[in-house]
Amino acid sequence: MKIRKEYPVLAAVILALVLYLCLRNPDRLHYRLPEIAPVPAREISKIEVTGKGGPVVLVRKKSSWIIEPKGFPADADTIRRMLETIGGLSVTALVSESGTYDRYDLDSAHRIRVRAWSGDTLRRVFFVGKAAPSFRHTFVRLKGDDRVYHALGNFRGLFEVSAADLRDKTVFAFDRDKVREMEIVMGKRHLVLTRSDTASAARGEKKAETAPAGKSGRWKTADGGKVDETEVNRLISL
Repeated sequence: MKIRKEYPVLAAVILALVLYLCLRNPDRLHYRLPEIAPVPAREISKIEVTGKGGPVVLVRKKSSWIIEPKGFPADADTIRRMLETIGGLSVTALVSESGTYDRYDLDSAHRIRVRAWSGDTLRRVFFVGKAAPSFRHTFVRLKGDDRVYHALGNFRGLFEVSAADLRDKTVFAFDRDKVREMEIVMGKRHLVLTRSDTASAARGEKKAETAPAGKSGRWKTADGGKVDETEVNRLISL
């Protein structure tokens, strides 16, 4: 009789074990990733990048960026990519909670601290480590968080720069469509190329026939010879 009473208890235990094994998800995450609010690039007015060489400060001046304190112009493409990375920072996985950072280049000797402001308001702070083995992620730490995360994108090299690296190397800029004459000198050889415009046609000069794609239709030599339009434009773009 006693054995019969134990059957329902045993059956209940077995049922509970079966339900646990069926419903258990071994791949379930036991943590929640921090939600990082995006910061629009247009709202960021100052960036500070601090690595081994000390802080590099970038400040927005109207539509361009300068490197403080000397006011050198910063490379526009690099700044654009920095703004995209800072404003769109996103973590995809928790990597470590151990507090050991040297293996991720997030220790004090190797990490890069990135800070960004909107006016006087600090909007973003994070630490950049090395690229993950996939080279599609970067190890990062967030402000006030001792854990290590995977951040989307390989961007260590973007912030591992000096003030000299960030300077705009453009010697001078011009609108190539406004160039009307070009002189090429190679040793004793001397070539002058000119480009006609609508004004010359209005003065009664005969319009050049439409040239095939990639050939000259507007550029010509001093004696009126045709030249390769594609090659001339390539030279102007150098």
